[in-house]
Amino acid sequence: MRKLKPRDYFIEVEQELSRFYDLSEASSLTRIILEEFLLIDRTKLVINDEVTLTKENLDKISQVLEKLQSFIPIQYIIGHAPFFGRDFIVTNSVLIPRPETEELVDWIIKDIKDHVKLLDIGTGTGCIPITIAKETGLKTYGIDVSDKALEVASKNQEKHEANTEFSHLDILLDPLPFSDLDIIVSNPPYIQEKEKIAMHQNVLDHEPGLALFVPDDRPLLFYEEIADVAQHKLNPSGMLFFEINEAFGKEVVKMMQQKGFTEIELRQDLNGKDRMIKGIKK
Repeated sequence: MRKLKPRDYFIEVEQELSRFYDLSEASSLTRIILEEFLLIDRTKLVINDEVTLTKENLDKISQVLEKLQSFIPIQYIIGHAPFFGRDFIVTNSVLIPRPETEELVDWIIKDIKDHVKLLDIGTGTGCIPITIAKETGLKTYGIDVSDKALEVASKNQEKHEANTEFSHLDILLDPLPFSDLDIIVSNPPYIQEKEKIAMHQNVLDHEPGLALFVPDDRPLLFYEEIADVAQHKLNPSGMLFFEINEAFGKEVVKMMQQKGFTEIELRQDLNGKDRMIKGIKK
């Protein structure tokens, strides 16, 4: 066992992580570690009363630091991540929910009318349809090509007691067994293979490539396919929402225009990047 002041231990862990991360990220990671594994939150750091760490505590944190030094994302290490005020189970079979997707979900919720039928294509954790179901009271649907992702989504559905239904489907190969849809939303793979060189190592090495990458010569592969499906499966005046690669905003707009969507709106995220788009079926 080891007795110490929380602030002293915070500095010790932060310094260790700052060998691998910039100081701001090292500080953020240290806060998560202390709260997750020692129940030392901001209040206890301020009070700074002496605490006793057991060998089990120290061994566990040592293991966590070792994983972080290999750039495994902290969300995969602790097994959960925040999204829209809720906590979602994550594994390395799904993408970690991101703030820009929260912005997309907020947009959808504000545009939703009563009694709509919504489908999320490539659902991953299920954070999009689960959040929308919880915020609106609607029943929502999600599909994914990955059985492991669907296991995670189902666990999140149970955790949040959401009125959401998930099923397996490959949008590039399988017919979509849904009709009378009012909203289709998707955050599909959109990173070109050639972009790997500029990506953070923790994403490249640990998040599922199946959910990230498209061929260099077909950057809009999933957008084109989903837009075609949406034209057949959406009700008149139905809405199609995408999260997009910031580099292809104009291209996605043009593609949706060519496929017959109207009232197309391209929006930027809080960082000023083209990240989400909406179109209406005639």
